[in-house]
Amino acid sequence: MMKIITLAFMLTALYSASPLVLAHTTIKDQAQEGVDLYTADVIAHGCVSGVKPFLPVIAESLAFPNGPNDIYTRADTGAAISLGDVLVGADISHGVIDPTALQYRDVFDKTALMTDNSMSNELADDAPISGVIRGIHYTNSDNDRQGTNEQLQVDLQGVIPFKFPGVEFVSSSCATQLNVQIAIADWCTQEGGSRRANVWIGKATPMFPASGPAGEAIAANFWPVLIVNRNLTTNPLPSNCGKGFTAIAEPSADTIDQFLPIPGFQP
Repeated sequence: MMKIITLAFMLTALYSASPLVLAHTTIKDQAQEGVDLYTADVIAHGCVSGVKPFLPVIAESLAFPNGPNDIYTRADTGAAISLGDVLVGADISHGVIDPTALQYRDVFDKTALMTDNSMSNELADDAPISGVIRGIHYTNSDNDRQGTNEQLQVDLQGVIPFKFPGVEFVSSSCATQLNVQIAIADWCTQEGGSRRANVWIGKATPMFPASGPAGEAIAANFWPVLIVNRNLTTNPLPSNCGKGFTAIAEPSADTIDQFLPIPGFQP
């Protein structure tokens, strides 16, 4: 009996903790240079505030750091770098970071792709996509909360798949790794309130201030990160690089505010 009471107390403490204490929305796998990666982001939990119960996630959005005004730096010094000095082809287009959405309707049955050429293209046979995908919006076609009609239950995790292209490191670069920081928002209601969303970004923006749902992630400088590892066997570092460095690709505040919000949901 004592074991049951202890377990119940532990679970109560766990589910009343903050989202960052519970778990983060993360990227499932790491990528290897030159190899396409089929991966996913993992929805760890719904939205909670204080002692109020969780609300289930009913929509999700992602914004990628692949625009001309996004931010590229060295992790060790914070110095700005050119993505074209790190990835082959990036001197021509930042679109070498070019995710592909995959049709998967176990959690969300509608997918809209955000590009520079068209701000909203629902993924369908009659809606061809033109341009680099800057963001992805996942929603459902009905108004039922998740947890009904075989959708994601509040006590389960969701896995949302996408494809990341095999990129190539510039041979003269000293970068051993690229950390692709992806802005992700898990939306739990179209109404306001402290449980409306979990927003996973490591910095404040005009639309997502530290006083809102992104506050805890901002305070912890937390980003969902897709790590791309250089193949040091086939593409070794130049002799003058020492141990090399990790490069970071981060979405700008403008990218986040343009591509992360979903129409009808309050940031």
